[in-house]
Amino acid sequence: MFGHMTPSPRESFAWSTRGPEPAGSSMLSELVAAGEPMVYHLWQVFRIVAFWVAAEEDARPRLYDTADLESLTFQIVEKQDVSDLPACALVTIIAEISGAKPRDSTIAFACLAVAEWATGQQRVETALSYFALAAGVANDSRHAWTAGAMFRARGHVRDAGTWFRIAHAAATREKDWPTKVRALLSYAGMALHHGRYQDAHRKLLNALRVSRKKHLTEHRGEVHHDLFVVGAAMGNHSIAHANAAAASRHYGRKHPRLSRFAHDLALYWIERGDYPHALTVLLPLVEHHFSDEPHLLLLALSTAARAAAGARERSTFDALVVRFNNLRGTAPVEWPQLAPALLHVARGAIHLGELSLAKECLTESLQSATRTEQHDVVSSAETLLRNVGSYA
Repeated sequence: MFGHMTPSPRESFAWSTRGPEPAGSSMLSELVAAGEPMVYHLWQVFRIVAFWVAAEEDARPRLYDTADLESLTFQIVEKQDVSDLPACALVTIIAEISGAKPRDSTIAFACLAVAEWATGQQRVETALSYFALAAGVANDSRHAWTAGAMFRARGHVRDAGTWFRIAHAAATREKDWPTKVRALLSYAGMALHHGRYQDAHRKLLNALRVSRKKHLTEHRGEVHHDLFVVGAAMGNHSIAHANAAAASRHYGRKHPRLSRFAHDLALYWIERGDYPHALTVLLPLVEHHFSDEPHLLLLALSTAARAAAGARERSTFDALVVRFNNLRGTAPVEWPQLAPALLHVARGAIHLGELSLAKECLTESLQSATRTEQHDVVSSAETLLRNVGSYA
């Protein structure tokens, strides 16, 4: 988009607001349909800040008449109690822009507050718009990485990749090494998501070099964990084993990602045919972990169901599928975990001869994987659908 230059977060946001559609207009239909009373003010404030971000810094004070901004503030106050979001955040944003020396950090924080509110209200387009706006205002690598993470979590794969690339470049300029490592991890995750295993491996080796050189010991476990996953995906067992051992050493017993690592180890054992061993790890995970991460619980339930099928634990498989279906019924379609989870359940169903269930899950997995651009899942689902069809 910028030729050979890597844009700053501010430049990227300003570029993204160009085009025939008004910046942030995608949130309008969403908020109107939801009957949100703050819809006009949410969109108007977004537009004002979008123009403000796009302007040169020395031109910003002349962009708006202070009296007009004060009038808008009063309208927001009259519309809703300013002790509640999003009204208080919108008032904060307008108050800062009205001042002689607006504080970017305060405006960015208020934008994040609106984005978090919208996330809680299931207003996806509004949330994504304000996460991107916060990144543009703050103009730093950490906010850019946060925007990328939010886009990825909601299935906007290409936008996520753009923000991760920008976060990586910005972190390098800022010498923010922890964010650089996080961006590389996210970059690698995107490559793995698309089935580009060698690309993911290169990015993770770069992240490992940075974490070693800058003594970022808190990130070493995560890098080795992801190198293990990539090694397993490539079928390179020497890479997988070496990095699994390294991840275990660096994680310790209380690391927040330890349960994810246990899940990925169990999946590795499943792929190698050790279903009983995997099931002994997965059953405690689905009972006692991921309670605040339903997207990961969905994946863990599907993996456990596949392990149960392989171990010929039919009643356990049935119980896990019931829990999986209950959670799937509330899952947003943009969850990246949905497609591989359905594929795992389908594999388990095939193992037990439940071809009707397998076909249903494979069809949905293929649709979800196509939507979220998970090419390796698409390929597997298509192959299995053909095989299941030949037995029908």
